[in-house]
Amino acid sequence: MSDELTASAPRLEHLVVELGKLGTEARARLLHAAGVEADAFETVVVSEKLSGGVLKQRTGALAGSVFKEVTETGDGTQVTIGANTPYARIHEYGGVIEPVNALALRFKIDGQWVFAKRVEMRERSYLRSTLAERADIIRAELARAVAGAA
Repeated sequence: MSDELTASAPRLEHLVVELGKLGTEARARLLHAAGVEADAFETVVVSEKLSGGVLKQRTGALAGSVFKEVTETGDGTQVTIGANTPYARIHEYGGVIEPVNALALRFKIDGQWVFAKRVEMRERSYLRSTLAERADIIRAELARAVAGAA
C-alpha cells in the first residue's frame, strides 16, 4: 500500500470555507483557476524540486508518482497534490529507516555497497516548500477568479 502525501494551506482554508456561498458562475471560475494553479504547482514540484532543486532524480519514480486532484465539494473547491511511492513521505518529512526482515539495511552510495543498522533521513520537502513559496500566488489567483478577473 502506498502512502498518500497531501499538503494543506492553513491560510487558504478560511478562503475556501467563505467561497462555499458563491454563485454557480464564480464557483466554475474558481474550479478552473484551482486546476490551473494545481498544474503550475505540479510542474514546479516535478521540474524543479524533484529534478535537482531539492532531490536529485535517480529513477524518476517519485516525480512520476506526483498526482493532483481538483474536485468541487459542497463547501467549495478542494485540491489534493501528493506522491504515491513508498518513500515519498520520508523525503518530505524526514525520519528513521530500520531493517524489518534483516539485521541490516543494504544500499549503494556512489557505487559502493553500504550496510547500516539504521539510517536517519533528513527532511527534504518538495511539496510543503512549494506550497509555502506559491501560497501568495495561489491566493491571488483564486481571489482574481472569484472576482471575475481571471
